[in-house]
Amino acid sequence: MMELRKLWMVPATLVALGGCARDDGPLGPGTARDGRGAELQSTLSCQVSVRGGEIWCGTPNPELGGAAGAVIGGQGVYVHLESSDVSYDAGSEVFSAQVTVRNLIDQVIGSADGQTIDPDGVRIFFVNEPVVTGGSGSVTVKNADGTAEFTSAGQEYFQYPQALAPGKRSVARRWEWNVPNTVESFTFLVGVSAKVADEASLNPGLRFDAQRISADSMHTCVLDLGGRAYCWGAGGSGQLGDGTSTSQATPVAVAGDLRFAVIGVGHLHSCGITVDGVGYCWGAGGNGRLGNDTTSSQSTPGEILGGHTWISINASSSNTCGVTSTGEGYCWGFGTTGRNGDGSGEHKYTPTRVADPPNGPVTWAMISPSHQHTCGLATDGTAYCWGNNSYGRLGRGEVGGNNAFTPEPVATTVKFKQLVAGEYHNCGVALDGTGYCWGLGSLGRLGNGSNGDTIPYPVEVVGGLKFSKIGIGISFGCGLTVDGDVYCWGNASNGRLGNGSTTGSVSSPVKILGDHKFASLAVGLAHSCGVTIQGEVFCWGYGSNNRLGNGSTEDKSEPTYVPGLSNIAWHESLPAMRCGDGSQRASCFPARQSLESYALAGLIAVPRRVELPLSVSASLAGA
Repeated sequence: MMELRKLWMVPATLVALGGCARDDGPLGPGTARDGRGAELQSTLSCQVSVRGGEIWCGTPNPELGGAAGAVIGGQGVYVHLESSDVSYDAGSEVFSAQVTVRNLIDQVIGSADGQTIDPDGVRIFFVNEPVVTGGSGSVTVKNADGTAEFTSAGQEYFQYPQALAPGKRSVARRWEWNVPNTVESFTFLVGVSAKVADEASLNPGLRFDAQRISADSMHTCVLDLGGRAYCWGAGGSGQLGDGTSTSQATPVAVAGDLRFAVIGVGHLHSCGITVDGVGYCWGAGGNGRLGNDTTSSQSTPGEILGGHTWISINASSSNTCGVTSTGEGYCWGFGTTGRNGDGSGEHKYTPTRVADPPNGPVTWAMISPSHQHTCGLATDGTAYCWGNNSYGRLGRGEVGGNNAFTPEPVATTVKFKQLVAGEYHNCGVALDGTGYCWGLGSLGRLGNGSNGDTIPYPVEVVGGLKFSKIGIGISFGCGLTVDGDVYCWGNASNGRLGNGSTTGSVSSPVKILGDHKFASLAVGLAHSCGVTIQGEVFCWGYGSNNRLGNGSTEDKSEPTYVPGLSNIAWHESLPAMRCGDGSQRASCFPARQSLESYALAGLIAVPRRVELPLSVSASLAGA
């Protein structure tokens, strides 16, 4: 085992930063500091202001990165550990941080075949006991999940029971240490253990911010880890993609041998992007929403015209929008009210480029169409909307007024990392995880503590929650927090809030029932579905048209298991992801390298279990 450890002297380091954290994104093998062995084995020195709740980190070797880039977690060749919510409780003498794991290689980790979640998922082992380097006393790990052998017997570990696609983050885990007030600083080493697959069993590419599950008014679609698509619910227009026009009460496979990285569902049609960036749509073809230059419906996937390489796609009740690998935005389908954003207000039967905003060209991260308007997110975090401004849904500070036929900036200084357009309102997640909504405020759908005000600019979702994603229906919204919990707000009819209620409304977020931890979330018109970190799917809300996928048309006011699916989950990272150069792009994963190339470099054998020691340091100052 010690010999294996010598092969893994390319460390990823844990650096906990509080307050002003910034994520510089993944640097994959061959793109970062070159070299192997001791040249890259380093311990970062971190200083913690206990009262201020901040940590800053530096390294004696500037070539290894560290504080110079304000890196959360430090860059490693294989994984990246990222920390937030750092705190020290002097009363209980507990130092803690929320820690996520991000996959930096261009292969799935936590899976022996790239399609099945390994029971161990990803484990972070403590290679040694914490060593006090300042002050006096001893530090111990408080909440480890168990002990096993990494480099020696009985080592403690934290477990992340997920499979992670390239670039994907895990759900956050809270790490805790028992730290006496007499301790000023301490260091420790950790290592990562995760299974990877033989190259031959993996799908190439997967350089997307993969949307694994999507829902709209009457149907839902989901992708398994291997990229196969399954749909259920109303199927009268062929939107389930199974070659029929029949509704399905439980999941059915989309026809063909396509492997998807992204799925997007509209009212009567569905679209997906394959692992090599080709776009397909199926279902109702009216007004050109399938992007194939016809208005005909089809019950199996058909390629979107134009020859673009896509990285993001979303569908609405009447049109579709996507973003290419070059950051250009395109929309097609119903164009009235300007929702396609090309300046014409006309229907478009093939992808048509979204016009530049008035402040100049932008690079798009994602575009979200809705019934009468569309919103888009630029890679610098700026939100734009266009189309009909009833209820102030364009966010330009006024209710009503002229339609916008090209993108207009939302009236806010908030920078977003996720955005979604709804029927009457919109929501987004700011860079710091705070939720914001704007538009029609009745029934509490804005989540701001009010049941009536229509607000034409973003207002904060109350409750202090930190979200990774927000989805919205016609009169409610739900958010997935960074630690895997789901909260909903707005209209409780039909059980759509998932909290056991079927009447009334709430104007602030309430947690759904059950103790599930979710990796992904999709919100439809009146129902929602989520994927747990173990890969199981649960749905709740309005049950008509079989949209909950459980074989019944009954409403469900709490998450209900969807049978016939497994191995669905990896955690969704966010569209506006920071890259190694500090910029934000929709996709910035490293160029693909084969596992064989790693083996030739003396780093791993194929197939095998990946085990690498990581060098970690944390300091407590002013305790």
